[in-house]
Amino acid sequence: MDHRVMGVIGASGGLGVSTLAVALAVRAGPLVGATVAVDGAPGGGALDVTACIEHLPGLRWPDLAAAQGGLDGAALLRALPAEGTTRVLAGGGRGLGEDVVRAALTGLARVCGVAVLDLGRSVWLADQCSELVCVAGTSARHLADATA
Repeated sequence: MDHRVMGVIGASGGLGVSTLAVALAVRAGPLVGATVAVDGAPGGGALDVTACIEHLPGLRWPDLAAAQGGLDGAALLRALPAEGTTRVLAGGGRGLGEDVVRAALTGLARVCGVAVLDLGRSVWLADQCSELVCVAGTSARHLADATA
């Protein structure tokens, strides 16, 4: 990866990981130029809804299901729905191959000042991140989850 990929992971569900991932990407935009928020759990919910851009046209994970090999990050970035300088790659991509997700993230990281990866509660893409932010609650259960 040529640029910063920031991963946001939740120790437990419902802590606002997706909201934080979108906020980080939006706030970084004025400082670094093009940013992207990537849903690292493509089979789950839609990060574009969290970003309030679900009504905008652009590629979502299901549109990339047949992709093979490397992906052109600049072309992919231009094809994603956007709000200002921040673009979002999201949408229910059930059955999406791990290689497609990694190729998209690699391509986008090459052309963006910052790519923010919403990992949800999974670490399967943590090795792609230059930084990780772990979000934890303060209840006994949340702290136990964070410790685990």
